Amino acid sequence: MIIEKGIPIPKIKRGRPPKYPFAEMEVGDSFFVHKDDVKNVRNCAARFEKINGSYFVIASYKDSHMCWRVS
Repeated sequence: MIIEKGIPIPKIKRGRPPKYPFAEMEVGDSFFVHKDDVKNVRNCAARFEKINGSYFVIASYKDSHMCWRVS
């Protein structure tokens, strides 16, 4: 066997891609949430908050709901 040095390890992608753009959001950004998805978005936001230390608010807006990143 030939031993090689200096070859970087490729990044391993695990799991499915994220459904909601929490990681890409900056403070003040928001996105619309379909009324059937409100509970799921709240759960996903709570998990993202716990892992990453950010904070989101999901509230009704006009005839729909929105999710805002507040910190």
